[in-house]
Amino acid sequence: MFADNGKFRISSRMAAYLKYGGLGLREKKFLLATIYYQHLLGDWPTSKWKDEAANTHWMPLADYRALGCAPRANDTRFLQYATAFWLGQGHFFDHLKLCTDQSTITWKFSEDAFYLMSQMDEYALLTAQSMWQLRTSMDLDVWVQIALRH
Repeated sequence: MFADNGKFRISSRMAAYLKYGGLGLREKKFLLATIYYQHLLGDWPTSKWKDEAANTHWMPLADYRALGCAPRANDTRFLQYATAFWLGQGHFFDHLKLCTDQSTITWKFSEDAFYLMSQMDEYALLTAQSMWQLRTSMDLDVWVQIALRH
């Protein structure tokens, strides 16, 4: 892992998916947190995303909570529901697992997700710690759209 300034990018296409995909706040926060951690661990998105697409990454549950994914909860229900949702979608993750015994989440984004994120002609520059403050799905949509337009 390298020095982190707390900022990460999402493509305008990913921003549109978040806005129009019919997702709830939990699912959006989880996806954005995972994109942020992928950025930290895998240096994505890049133009050579096919090299990175083969790697599986992991992150402690405490780090997800630090970004507002069930920060006050003493259990893993938020993360269980979010991982079950994304596994049910079947097109963003090739691998996604909540490992409660190790207190980690492991994931591997699909080629579809890499392709969507590699289209960086227009992007939103987001600050990861701002996710903590978002209380509704609309809050998140407005936050992303402001960053996209700015």
